[in-house]
Amino acid sequence: MRIGLKIPHFSSHCTWEGVIGLAPEIERLGFDSVWVRDHLSYEPGAYDPPGRAFVDPFVTLGAVAGATKTIKLGFCVIVPFRHPLVTAQLVGSLAWVSRGRVELGMGIGGPAKQFEVTGIPYRRRASLCQDTIEVLRLAASGKDFSYTGGHTSFESAHVDPGPPPTAPIWYGGYSLSALERAAACCDGIMPGKCKFTDFDPAVETLRRITRDRPRTMLIGTEPFIVLGKSRKAAIDSVSDQIARMLTSRTSDDGAYSDLNGAIIAGTPDECSEQLHDYATRGVDCVVLDPRLQAADFPRIVATIGEDILPRFLPDGD
Repeated sequence: MRIGLKIPHFSSHCTWEGVIGLAPEIERLGFDSVWVRDHLSYEPGAYDPPGRAFVDPFVTLGAVAGATKTIKLGFCVIVPFRHPLVTAQLVGSLAWVSRGRVELGMGIGGPAKQFEVTGIPYRRRASLCQDTIEVLRLAASGKDFSYTGGHTSFESAHVDPGPPPTAPIWYGGYSLSALERAAACCDGIMPGKCKFTDFDPAVETLRRITRDRPRTMLIGTEPFIVLGKSRKAAIDSVSDQIARMLTSRTSDDGAYSDLNGAIIAGTPDECSEQLHDYATRGVDCVVLDPRLQAADFPRIVATIGEDILPRFLPDGD
């Protein structure tokens, strides 16, 4: 199971030292990949630290590529408020500067504002997402191509350098419609903050609807990670940020059972045990999201890298 890390290229805690400067250390510690978000006219969400700073994901990963050598560069997720050809060119250029270290994630995006400011009707986002995925596939051929999709059409375009044809495309969702989109044109799913009570049936559904297809779908997930003296103490320390995810505090054993899968929390030993829960489910990639403790990002990175990752590396215990 691969373990990646979402980096804080947003909010008041976004600094050059904590994103680009820390990238070589993240690579040295053994993280498989670093991942970024995609927003326009950014406003902090319910789980986000304060601050409206947001560094473009392609620029961020381009700079990380220059500071590292082997770590993979991923998107959770690219949102379709760009023309699909623009996205294809950005992906191809990032693949070129990173020597092919790109992993793609596509999704329909949440806030309507990022579509409104670009003049794109919010209701078109699912169709535009599919257009973008299909154009990325065509652009990877290295040949001139034409395209007619739900909301995009053009004749005889080319993208050079293009997206690498072997780069996996993850889909960021787990609703039935999201699973059907993923099955139709993606390589796997990467839902964010997905509780096991939702994750397990989603994976079962995905495997059922793709069982007759030649390729095996990749399974990923993107939970929060919160470090603390215990799982309860860790979650309590950020309970205001995740109040909408906390639905029960009835007992020590069951208080946070509804968060299983959505949040990894506690000591390094407890976090490692929770990571094993993903491995036993056959998850291919877990992207750890430490944004609830963004102010302590360097410490979080060091603790995960020194006390948790070695247990999951090939030569670990």
